[in-house]
Amino acid sequence: FDPLEIRNRDERGPGPHTTLGFELQGSVITHVLPGGPAFASRSISEGQTIVEVDGQRVDAASVSRALVGNDREGSLVLLKLSSPDGAESEVRMRRTRTDMVDEKIQAFEFLSDLKHAAEKRGDEAGVKVVEDVGRQLVRILLDGHDHDEHLAEQHARDRKDQELLLAEITNLVGSAN
Repeated sequence: FDPLEIRNRDERGPGPHTTLGFELQGSVITHVLPGGPAFASRSISEGQTIVEVDGQRVDAASVSRALVGNDREGSLVLLKLSSPDGAESEVRMRRTRTDMVDEKIQAFEFLSDLKHAAEKRGDEAGVKVVEDVGRQLVRILLDGHDHDEHLAEQHARDRKDQELLLAEITNLVGSAN
C-alpha cells in the first residue's frame, strides 16, 4: 500500500505541477517532505488529519481533489487540521512547484547517504560535517520561506492600500461632478 502522495502528478500531462509537501493515507498526514511548504510552515506534522481545505469539509474520499485545487504555483490553501489529541489548528500555505520540492528532497537524501557512508567508515568528523551542512540547509530553507511569506504579506498590504486609494479617488471624482 502506497500512501497517496500530494504532489499533483495526474492526467494533466507534463509540466510543473504544485505540491503542498506531504503524503497522505486517506486524510491523515503520513509524511512531511523536507523542503516543501508543509515542512516550512513548521505547523504540520505526521498524524494530523485534514478536516477542511479552504473552508470546505473534506474526508478521505474528497481530500485529494480539494488539495490539488487550482494547481497554480503560489496559490494559497488554508488547511484545518486535527491532531491525534483532538486539538484543531489552521495553517495557510502556498503551493510550490513539485520539481522545486523534488530538488530539495534530493539534497536531503544526498546528505543522508553521505552521513551513512561516514558512519559506516567510522568517520566521526565526516558525520559532524554532514550534520552541520544539514542543519544549515534547513535554516536556509526556513529563512527563504519566511522571506517569501513576508514579501507576500507586504504585497497584500500594498494591494489593499491601492484599492483604498482608488476608492478615495473615485469618491473625489464622483463628488466633483
